[in-house]
Amino acid sequence: RLHYRTRPRLKESSYYTHLRHLHPKYAVLLSTIHMMTQGVSGGDILRMANNIIKLRQMTVLLQQMNALHHIPAGMEKIQVLTLSMDDFIVHPEENAKKFLDFFFDDDVMPLTTKKNIVTRYVQDYLVKLHAAEEEGNGGGGGGGSVGPGVSGKNVDLSKAKADHITNTRRGGSNEELIGYLKQDEVIGRVLGRVEELVDVALRDGGNYASRELDEYER
Repeated sequence: RLHYRTRPRLKESSYYTHLRHLHPKYAVLLSTIHMMTQGVSGGDILRMANNIIKLRQMTVLLQQMNALHHIPAGMEKIQVLTLSMDDFIVHPEENAKKFLDFFFDDDVMPLTTKKNIVTRYVQDYLVKLHAAEEEGNGGGGGGGSVGPGVSGKNVDLSKAKADHITNTRRGGSNEELIGYLKQDEVIGRVLGRVEELVDVALRDGGNYASRELDEYER
């Protein structure tokens, strides 16, 4: 609540408008809080850390079961799919299909069903992107159509407008934005711990059985 709808001119404004009009320091803090705590469209930072810890616990459990020869067939190892958010943004169709293929074999979910799900996802994504761009350009931002001829197939969205704090041409250098976060007593401490956790997981090449991860379970 510290930075959201607390200023007179932003009392009725959307989250996206806040990112565009707040001072870079407060905008990046607001965005980070959203990415840490918001349960519907945010929360990804802490969810990522929790996933690493849970994968560690599952890996250790499977190793213990394997040692006792109690491990079910087909569960000898954990399969993990890692998708870059940047890839999802630029190629939503390709990565949505990759996501479905990972979880569902074709005999469980037919290709036609996957195609329909991917098409709906891409169209919904493009509608939201169009609305955000309209808002950024001063429009109403409530349109439900992305215009004729937009199929969404491997649409290159890398050049989409982003007139907010995460666009460093507006908000300053990455070093400045990182500095704002590090200087915050609460956010800086939490992000520091998450960074350490991720560094351990990456350094061990996805070896979630690493003993170094033990301290992060506490």
